[in-house]
Amino acid sequence: MEQTDNVHGLQRVSPIKGAIFKEPLETMLASFKIACEWLTEIGIPTGATRYGKYQRIFDKCFSSPPGTAALDFTEESKVAFENAYEEANELVRLHADLTRIASQDFLNQIKVVGSGQEFRANVDNDQARDFLFELSTAARFIRAGYHVALNTISDIVVTLDDKAELHVECKRLKSANRIEKNLKKAHSQLNERMVRAPKGSFGMAALDFTDLLPPRPNLVLPSFELASRQLAARLAVVLQANQDALTRVRPTPWNIGVLCSAIGMYYFTDRGTGLDGLSYARHTSYIQYLPAGTIGAAFLRNVAETLKGQDIYRDSLPFQSL
Repeated sequence: MEQTDNVHGLQRVSPIKGAIFKEPLETMLASFKIACEWLTEIGIPTGATRYGKYQRIFDKCFSSPPGTAALDFTEESKVAFENAYEEANELVRLHADLTRIASQDFLNQIKVVGSGQEFRANVDNDQARDFLFELSTAARFIRAGYHVALNTISDIVVTLDDKAELHVECKRLKSANRIEKNLKKAHSQLNERMVRAPKGSFGMAALDFTDLLPPRPNLVLPSFELASRQLAARLAVVLQANQDALTRVRPTPWNIGVLCSAIGMYYFTDRGTGLDGLSYARHTSYIQYLPAGTIGAAFLRNVAETLKGQDIYRDSLPFQSL
């Protein structure tokens, strides 16, 4: 599921509703297998990578005869399964949308993504997940129908309808103490980009808060809707606790704000439908720097509207312009 339903920051704006999508588990497993085959086709064999390990975890979980224990779910194997499930969905997103642009535009980044270790917490300098977040953010713009360039001076450049550009600098956060430092670095980079950007261009930072989320208060939820709400609540806790670091910036007409996102997985047993399953959720909030009524504030609102509620198991929109 994809949930993108809050915009909040220096100026109060109304919430943006997201969406929840239901898919058979078989669809996810088949899509992940196809995504792994795609990596092999572009020169990244997955057998020896963490994605190959994820495939073996799924095979062990879901290929056992009915009525038998698929896994001895120790704490270690549970963590391994949840990690595999989250990252498999992220790879499905990359495959679904990056195949719409030339592979040479992102080949170097995707090679690094494929080379990362299984668990993100095991390494301090995890370029694989840094690039994964960058490519995943780019994929969201592509899925919404926008022309995206990844082989430019900025992490992501989105072409606007008047030939202006939206420059996005992506930062994956590992420590709350580094939020302001990472944001200042992104703003400095964007300042340099705007000097050479076409007239009417904008810039924004995109921050991944997944590693800063507080623990899940509930592992198993009574409905899949609650999974989305709980992820949103966990991200809100982090944003509220770090509001000063996130908003201590001098607004400029081009610096429209910050995209703040996190992903998470849950188990659910829906008492209303009797349906048991897994939930993959992404929640995104936006910090708005410019006052309501300005061109930049309206543009940020438009970005939030176009990126909300994406189903990664359905076709993308035709290319369009912001």
